[in-house]
Amino acid sequence: MANCSQEEKWQRARALLRQREAIEEEIKSISSMLTGPGGPGLHGNLVDSEGFPRNDLDIISVRSQRQRIAHLYTDHKSITDELEQLLHSILGRGSESISVTRSSLSEKEPLTLNSTHLQVSDPDSVVLAPLGKPFALVDRIVTASPADLAGMKDGDRIIAFANISTETKGSEIEAYRSLAPTVRDFSHVSVPVAVERVDPETHQTLIVHLDITPLPWDGPGLLGCSIRQLSSEAPGQ
Repeated sequence: MANCSQEEKWQRARALLRQREAIEEEIKSISSMLTGPGGPGLHGNLVDSEGFPRNDLDIISVRSQRQRIAHLYTDHKSITDELEQLLHSILGRGSESISVTRSSLSEKEPLTLNSTHLQVSDPDSVVLAPLGKPFALVDRIVTASPADLAGMKDGDRIIAFANISTETKGSEIEAYRSLAPTVRDFSHVSVPVAVERVDPETHQTLIVHLDITPLPWDGPGLLGCSIRQLSSEAPGQ
């Protein structure tokens, strides 16, 4: 979209955000069916102990649903990648902060450029804490987990998670200690997150804003990733 106007790029960004949210909702819907009581899960075995197809499952339907999730996940990654590239184009490669948030948008809801942040107005959203120092490192993100679907990447350094940051908690250690209970408190709630991320092309450190919804899924924890403590007292982390 190099030759497109800024307005055309904003319109494309709105469309991508809507598409991505629709995909996430469909993934959640299918996942809830597969992981519900008696369900086989996203990766559970479809044969019994003797190697025969389980007679308590509609095998064809389960395989179809799993295949659909795989396709949706691929589409989600493609849309997220395109959206990030588009935002870089809108804001400029030198921008220090890129926001890739998930939100329901109507045609009348504007995407607004505020400094170097792309923001979507949402009066019901959780307010993000003031940004401070990075206090946690994200890695080992599981495919199709809440963290993965939110756009988190291995190596992201959390600056703020909902109402937690070093500004509100006073130190990296206290912010990290507050993270696990906060994730539990906000189960099934979309919360804002700010992370530091190194751009693989420019090697510049960016501040990326995401929305993540902690919730039970067919995998570990409510986020589906490992989060390790970062501390100024522990150089090299």
